[in-house]
Amino acid sequence: MEMMKLSTIILNGKEVANQWEKEIISKVQDLKAKGISVCLAVARFNDDEASKVYVKKKVAMCEKLGIKPILIEEEGLDQVEIEKRVSSLNQNKEVNGIIVQLPLPRGIDKERVLSLISPEKDVDGLNVFSCGLLYKNLPGLRPCTPSGIVRLLKEYKIDLVGKRVVILGRSQLVGLPIFLMLLHENATPTIVHSKTKDLKNICKEADILIVATGKAKMINREYVKKGAVVVDVGISRLDGKIVGDVDFDDVFDVAGYLTPVPGGVGPLTIMSLMSNVIKAASIQSGIKDDLV
Repeated sequence: MEMMKLSTIILNGKEVANQWEKEIISKVQDLKAKGISVCLAVARFNDDEASKVYVKKKVAMCEKLGIKPILIEEEGLDQVEIEKRVSSLNQNKEVNGIIVQLPLPRGIDKERVLSLISPEKDVDGLNVFSCGLLYKNLPGLRPCTPSGIVRLLKEYKIDLVGKRVVILGRSQLVGLPIFLMLLHENATPTIVHSKTKDLKNICKEADILIVATGKAKMINREYVKKGAVVVDVGISRLDGKIVGDVDFDDVFDVAGYLTPVPGGVGPLTIMSLMSNVIKAASIQSGIKDDLV
């Protein structure tokens, strides 16, 4: 059994993120040498405690990388007032990227707010125009978690061409965009969800299994083909511990590659966001950059 375990490769997202961080710092310095500053606006309009933590982490990362953060934290605003704040950030030439922290308060039209963000500043890659660019495989800013997953797979030299990929979850944040991104990489992706029949057997056919269900330890060894790549996007707290959607210990000696939680996909999401800010600043300054 121990010999089998030694063959399993841990996909260390933290190590990949550390290398990505160095690349971003270098790019920020290059832009500053050309007289170009980089600025990210982070707007929080909710009273959600988790959102407050996420916003602080994003601001702290900006400061670490040399990106100027602009923080907008206002609660109790209505639809019109929130839209005015977003429009103001669009018009602010100092701002290269805009994030509206989700969730938005009850009664606020999320899609309307996100679609107000200028596509060239949409560093979360979530508005309708950005989604259209992804659909067409045209240059644009891509959603952060899917971009981090693709980067992770490529860093570990996992061949995507022709590979059968099964994605558990159809969210607009992860499931749908990673489906398109992997399709554009010439993989053969399938999305499964709560209404899918014969779920376990479909998952077991996957060369690459990406799990984003939000259900702690839902996936055990019975869902995983021997030697498969297993990417766990989930994060939950269970019995006082942080766990993913995959039962790590149970799957460990079956998977060929496996992400840990924490330390897998999570660190790559924020670095992907920061990378998008750099790309946005470069394009806005007339510097050619391939965003696909």
